[in-house]
Amino acid sequence: MQDLYKISEAEFFSLTDKDVWQVKLTILGSGDTPGTPALNCHCKTCENARKHPEHSRTRFSILIQADDGKNILIDASPDLRFQLIREGVEKIDAVFLTHEHFDHSSGLFNFYRYKIKASEKVLLFAGEDVINHLLVERNLQNILPFRRRPLGIYEKVEFAGIEFQSFKVNHRSRNEGMSARGFLITHGQKKIVVTGDTSPNIPEKTLKMISINPDVAIIDMFTDRNVEFLRESHFILPEAIAFSKQIGAKKVIFVHMSHYVPPHLEFVERMKNHGERFVVGYDGLTLDF
Repeated sequence: MQDLYKISEAEFFSLTDKDVWQVKLTILGSGDTPGTPALNCHCKTCENARKHPEHSRTRFSILIQADDGKNILIDASPDLRFQLIREGVEKIDAVFLTHEHFDHSSGLFNFYRYKIKASEKVLLFAGEDVINHLLVERNLQNILPFRRRPLGIYEKVEFAGIEFQSFKVNHRSRNEGMSARGFLITHGQKKIVVTGDTSPNIPEKTLKMISINPDVAIIDMFTDRNVEFLRESHFILPEAIAFSKQIGAKKVIFVHMSHYVPPHLEFVERMKNHGERFVVGYDGLTLDF
C-alpha cells in the first residue's frame, strides 16, 4: 500500500503522555466472503481492484502482535496463508473466532502440517458450538494442531498480557442456533472493539458492555447502499455510523467490505464528509500502539 493510504498513529490518538501500547494490530484482510475483485465480476470496484492491486480486499482477519512476541489472530481467513506470508509472520500462538462461517474459519486448514512441537499447539478460543462444528463433527481434532479453549459468550480471558472479552452479536447462520460474537480488547487503558459480522439487532447486554467510548472500533460494514438480503446479517453504512456513535467510538475502521462499495479512493473521498474519525479499512492497515 502506498504511503498516500497509510494512517499514522497520530491520526488515531492524540497522546499527551507515555501510555502507548507495545502492541501492533494489522488488518490482514478487509473484504467479505468473495473478496475484491470477485471472480467473474466486472463491476467498477472489481475492475479498479484488478487495475490497482493495492485496492484489492482479501477476506477478513486481524493479526495482533503482543510485546512478548506472541502472535494472535481474530478469525482465520481463507486467504490466511497469503496474508501471513505477506506480513512476514510464521508462528501463530492463538486464534479467536467470531463465528463458524467459511470466510472467518476456513483458514484454520492452513495449519495442516504446521511445524510446531506437540507442546506448542495453537490455542483456539471460540464458542463450544463453533469448536465442535469445525473440529469434532468433521473429525479434524487429530489433524489440525489446536488446543481447544471453549469461550463463554461474555467470558473474559487474558492472553499475552492482553484482555479479550467476548460479546454476543446477531448474525444469520445456516447452522441453527450457532453463536456469533465480537471482542472487546483491552491493554492498559486502551480499548478496541471488533464487532465481527453483525446485524443492527445487537443485544442490550452487549451494547451496555461496549458503550465505553472505545479508542477504536473495527466495524463490519458490508456496503454503503441498502441491500435487502443483508437484513439479518451485516451493517450497511448508515447503520455502522449510527452504531459507532452509540458506543462512543473515538475512531472507526470499516472492514468486511464487499465489492458493492465504491472503489477504494472514491469511497475514502466520500467518507471525508462524515469526519476524520471514520477510516475506510484496507489490507495491511497497521496500528502501532
